[in-house]
Amino acid sequence: QKRQLNNLYQHMHVLRETLPDLNLPEGRYIVLRKGRYYFTTDYKVDTDLGELNSLIGRLKTEGLTGEERRQLCSAYCKGYGGELVPQLAGEPWVTMEGAFYQRWYGRCLEELCGSFKAEGRYEEILELSRTASQLHPYDGWQVKVVESLLALGRHKEAEQAYQADSRLLGD
Repeated sequence: QKRQLNNLYQHMHVLRETLPDLNLPEGRYIVLRKGRYYFTTDYKVDTDLGELNSLIGRLKTEGLTGEERRQLCSAYCKGYGGELVPQLAGEPWVTMEGAFYQRWYGRCLEELCGSFKAEGRYEEILELSRTASQLHPYDGWQVKVVESLLALGRHKEAEQAYQADSRLLGD
């Protein structure tokens, strides 16, 4: 139990150090009541994860048109930032939650890329896949970068991208 309390105190310390850097209005965000810590409900706080969860909920809605889904997927991809809570990397809950949001990112990317490919919109695929390959360099998004460059007739750039990816992946 002492170890758990030390872990809690450590997280509280990190949180207290981080909050001032978030450009939030002055105030007490963490309060102690009857020996327990709570976030105060005095302030409305919108989070990036709250927005991603909202988008996921809307994406699960049946009957969305192609354009509505594409807009939601696009919003998800723009709102997704990669690694979840890097300061707590290695914590089991962070790993599980991070994988959840990463899977949704992959789903949205695949959906967008498929839609854009059907319309011949390779610049959009290139932009999305470049971002994805930077966020998750070992998830294979580099293939879409090379495919897009080839489709756009940018063969030299495609070859350079392929060579860079080969060095990265150690092939």
